[in-house]
Amino acid sequence: MILCLLEFSYSDSYKNDIYRYVVMFKFGQIAFDVILSHVIRDKLLIAPLLVLIQMSEILVTIGARDFVEFTLSFLVKISLIVVQRLFIYPFIHTILTLLPRWNLLARHSFGRKALTRKEKKQREARWKKVNENIELQTEGVEPLVDSITIYSVEKTGGILLPFMCLFL
Repeated sequence: MILCLLEFSYSDSYKNDIYRYVVMFKFGQIAFDVILSHVIRDKLLIAPLLVLIQMSEILVTIGARDFVEFTLSFLVKISLIVVQRLFIYPFIHTILTLLPRWNLLARHSFGRKALTRKEKKQREARWKKVNENIELQTEGVEPLVDSITIYSVEKTGGILLPFMCLFL
């Protein structure tokens, strides 16, 4: 997949519309990160893959037509990284954290209206459990670990990129 991406970055189609592809690759990387984080649930296991994708994203900008387009596409990439860190990742994290609560609210609003005492107690117990899980995910060290992971993946990719360019 990465090899196809690198090959595509030297095509005429990419050179004619470089900024659109840079933005598309960035959002693809964000989606890949979110999907892998949700499936694997361990940031340390997916960090090498994310570093590889980060380095590939920067290598793709080398396929620009000239130095001015390379510089502008690099600035677009840097501005996307800032937007990603400040807005996109916190927004996605908030949505994924609150999704169980929203699912439970949807089930309650579209479910049966007349409940027995036992069903009401079960519903309240589920509601309490979901809210406790949300509190555990938003408090403590987890948000800090997530932001450090994002930063370390980007910096590791930036450090390894010159060696990869020398190798290529």
